[in-house]
Amino acid sequence: MLLISLFTLVLGIIIANLASDLIKRIIRKTRSHKAIKKTFNTKFSLDTALANLTKIIIYIITLITILTQLELGIKKSLLIFAIVILALIALSFKDTTPNILAGIYIKLFKKIKLEQKIKTKELQGTVKKITLFETRVLTNKKELISIPNINLLRPK
Repeated sequence: MLLISLFTLVLGIIIANLASDLIKRIIRKTRSHKAIKKTFNTKFSLDTALANLTKIIIYIITLITILTQLELGIKKSLLIFAIVILALIALSFKDTTPNILAGIYIKLFKKIKLEQKIKTKELQGTVKKITLFETRVLTNKKELISIPNINLLRPK
C-alpha cells in the first residue's frame, strides 16, 4: 500500500508540473497575460498565477488520493490535509514575505527616502514612491519602474 501511495505521489507531482507548464505555454501563446497587464496596469502575471493554481489543485487531489489509499481515519486524514495546506500557503509567501520585511526595514530606518537618487545594477533614478512590497523609481529615461524592496537591500 505504501509503494502505491509513493507512486501516486510521484505521478501527481509529474502531472502537476506538466499541466502547469502547458497552461503557462497556452496563456503565453495567446498573449492574454500581456493584455491583462496592459489593461489593468499591473505586474500581475496571469500565466504564473493560473499555472500555480493548477499545481496546487493537482497537489490537493494527489494528497486526497494518497490519504484514501492509506486508509487513514478521517481525523488523521483531515489533520494531515490541513498541515499540507498550511505548508503550501507558507510556501506561496516565500517571495512576498522578504519584500514586506524589506519594506518595513526601509520605512522604519529610512534607508531610502522620497526624491532620493538611487543606483542599482540595472538602473538609476529618483525614488517616487515606497510601499511595503516595492519602491517605484523614475529613471533618467522618464520610465517609472517598480523594484522589489528586497532587491534594494541586497549588496551590490
